[in-house]
Amino acid sequence: MQKLQHLTTTQTDPATLSTEDLPALLLALAFPDRIARRREQSEGLLLSNGRGAELTPQSDLLQAEWLACADLSMGKRTYIRLAAALSPSALESLQQLAPQLFSERTEIGWQDNGQFLAQRHQQLGRIRLSSQPLPQLTAEQWQQAWQDTLQQQGLSSLPWSIDAQNLKARMALAHQHEGDDWPDVSDTALLARLAEWLLPFLSNARHRRDLDKLDTSTALRSLLSWEQQQQLDQLLPTHLSVPSGSRIAIDYTQQPPVLAVKLQEMFGYEAQPAVLRGRVPLLIHLLSPARRPLQVTADLPHFWRNTYARYAKRCAEDTPNTPGPKTPQRRSHTFDQSRLATPQRSCLNHLQTIRENVEL
Repeated sequence: MQKLQHLTTTQTDPATLSTEDLPALLLALAFPDRIARRREQSEGLLLSNGRGAELTPQSDLLQAEWLACADLSMGKRTYIRLAAALSPSALESLQQLAPQLFSERTEIGWQDNGQFLAQRHQQLGRIRLSSQPLPQLTAEQWQQAWQDTLQQQGLSSLPWSIDAQNLKARMALAHQHEGDDWPDVSDTALLARLAEWLLPFLSNARHRRDLDKLDTSTALRSLLSWEQQQQLDQLLPTHLSVPSGSRIAIDYTQQPPVLAVKLQEMFGYEAQPAVLRGRVPLLIHLLSPARRPLQVTADLPHFWRNTYARYAKRCAEDTPNTPGPKTPQRRSHTFDQSRLATPQRSCLNHLQTIRENVEL
């Protein structure tokens, strides 16, 4: 009561306080986290602390929109056992007496239906009192909108092309093997640094569809210095040159990285292909001329010495007039794929039946 008397003499006009409002005001000031408002289209109430509550069916306060609660029954469901109705005038007096209970919050972002939302809310704790649309956003507010959206939806909402996925995987390998001089590109780290690498590329984005136009690869590369970009291409190249003269793309999204290449294009490649100064061997997917899988190996020299010898012998027996190469590791680097006639192609297909029975 002393607190109320002090507040009424210093912050509001006593003439505006109704005697009927005093019990509810006292309860609201004593228990500000127990102020409740009836939910829209619901029989329950929302407390200012964010919890839900209910009145018993026998309560005399079922029609009240606002309540100041004195006693709650806590359990799986919270029931209001003792409360007083807060009239609109009492609520107005409460705002004058205790303005610290009221706050203003700005909500900016995209709703689930894709529509943009920009509103300013007046609240009493977790209870929303009113909302007003924001007519125009500043550049900072737009950036905050994008950041909130991405923090909520995650990086999967970005357009990840194959190149962008590979770049992210290459940068992750560089960070793993070369140390902290290389940026951490885990999802957690990237979400924490959105303002540094991504938001600058969304400075003019005003629609959700603008996100689909984002060049995620360019945004990721902004985390690297020019020197690091050059070094990344040396340590973890996007392609590997093979003896046939082709440049075969390396798939870094798989662990270990995968090189899927036609078997005949590797004739003459003696060593095990690897990246990162030889520290990360590639997993070789050897393919038929029709790009069907023949063999998967992490030890290409072993394959030439063992598995391929059995394959070549089988080819020689079945198609003696069109023998396959007996020493493919010494084959010329200018191997002409057009020289493979149909019988030779069928020889390659024999490896399909051998590979399941040969231990690499």
